[in-house]
Amino acid sequence: MEPREAWDRLLAMALAEEAVRRRMLATRREPDPLAAFCREATALGCPLTPMALVEAGEAAYAAMSRS
Repeated sequence: MEPREAWDRLLAMALAEEAVRRRMLATRREPDPLAAFCREATALGCPLTPMALVEAGEAAYAAMSRS
């Protein structure tokens, strides 16, 4: 699953289920929030890694810069 697909699926789950939303928001209080977020997302069946999120962000920024 590509990071964008995983992100979209996770977002849909969080919008549909309060428990998922709370679980993901709770990662903000962890010592390493990005790693905790990715760990929780993967546990929910939406495989994400910190590097995949960074790469996706860089690609999006580059696309905005070109336009």
